[in-house]
Amino acid sequence: MSPEPITPPEGPARRGPRRAVSAGLAFLLVVLAVALGAGGWALWAGTGADDGPGLRDTVEKVPADTAAESLFTIDAPELSTNWSARSIGSWATESTYVKTGHATVDAYAVEDGERRWRLSLPGEACAAAQHVTSEGLTAVVTHPERRHKRRPDLSCDQLVVFDVDNGRKVWQTTLARVRATEIPGSVSVGHGVVVASWYEGAAAYRVDDGEALWTRSYPDACPYSRPRFTGGTALVGIGRFCTDARPRAEREVRKVDPRTGRDEWIWRIPDEYITAGVLSNDPVTVAVSRLDPDDDHEETLMTHVVSLDSEGKPRAVIPVDDRFDIHYWDSRQHTHAATDDTLFLPVRQTEKTMYADEIVAIDLDTGKVRKRFPAQPGRHLAPLRMNGDRLLALQVDHRAEKVVKVFSIDPATGEKTLMLRAATKDEDIQSMMRIDSAFYSEALFQHGRLFFSRSATAGPYRAPRPIGSRTRPPVEAGDRYTAVAFGVPTR
Repeated sequence: MSPEPITPPEGPARRGPRRAVSAGLAFLLVVLAVALGAGGWALWAGTGADDGPGLRDTVEKVPADTAAESLFTIDAPELSTNWSARSIGSWATESTYVKTGHATVDAYAVEDGERRWRLSLPGEACAAAQHVTSEGLTAVVTHPERRHKRRPDLSCDQLVVFDVDNGRKVWQTTLARVRATEIPGSVSVGHGVVVASWYEGAAAYRVDDGEALWTRSYPDACPYSRPRFTGGTALVGIGRFCTDARPRAEREVRKVDPRTGRDEWIWRIPDEYITAGVLSNDPVTVAVSRLDPDDDHEETLMTHVVSLDSEGKPRAVIPVDDRFDIHYWDSRQHTHAATDDTLFLPVRQTEKTMYADEIVAIDLDTGKVRKRFPAQPGRHLAPLRMNGDRLLALQVDHRAEKVVKVFSIDPATGEKTLMLRAATKDEDIQSMMRIDSAFYSEALFQHGRLFFSRSATAGPYRAPRPIGSRTRPPVEAGDRYTAVAFGVPTR
């Protein structure tokens, strides 16, 4: 199968000032290849060999004190009844927690939550990069500036790159052919490149100055499930890669050369699978759902995990059942993690269990379970991310006083080391501490602190008047917070 040609960019994006790279950092970028888990995708737009992702990747150390408490909360915006606001995107540095707000990005001091800086955005953020470059740059895609109060522009077409260390906007550009009714796509940064993908196509830019690198576009005849690009240390697209010559293309997984946008290999997803999502980009691992009229898999939507080798050929096809807590919409990737040869997934030990209470390590070459890591009795356990060669896992107790713990697990022995313990009785904070799906909430563990935040904030809610009733139900309170930080306070 021959790859389709890549459209050259029509012209450069608006440029911002180029960031200078110190000699020491430049040397590090040349000699180091930073190991990453799933999520986001990383590129290098320079010449010569790939020099690694060039992304910040903290390795957590075992703390002297693990008894954490709530350091601060971030209040939710005031919203009208039955309205909601997206707040996708959060990042943590050693000194600040950075969170998208209502058409803003705000940074808060990690000690007390005092706001350090605010960056105004054109509109509400609808997609956010997961990673931060070594220079501190990341990206969001937002709605455009509202020009008509009664007729807001609903398209998500403004790509903004900014510095998480100081809130400086580096550059901004408008993405082409973004539909007003479009489901938000994705944006990722790494190796000096930022890529945004949406229903109509994808575009790559140099992260430091916005120079356009390549674009993809799809014809109107292309059916639903067009590609989305996601990643880790490799750029992987999944969906229907349609062209004018192939308007009814089949579903495919493609590894793409990030510098040129050309395909390195293509794996055609068999016809019996109806949905698919990327679990890991390095190694490439996807979850797929087989069409089965007798089992709709409402719990997970996924029936098999497929690991692919360096040439795009299946290494193993691994059946999974409803006990596995896999969701293809997990944009923030905190319900699974992967190494070169192992995939870590949350699973319920029995079908009677409501929450995943065990992590299984699956061999990506054989599909067999290597090891099991059970939660403490009655607790919910899920992978958070890799931490060097160890697995960080999040455990939540769902009793009245919700207790959350972060463990560092040795994959070889199963030994658990406690990294943090915190508790709260606040129900609004507890509602953010969901680890079963990153669609609803985001979880970060960076520099010894644990952050939970909402991907969307709900205002007050009033249900419709019941049929036959003259009165409407009372208004229920909306979300009070958009984020919470747990950590050991400075004594």
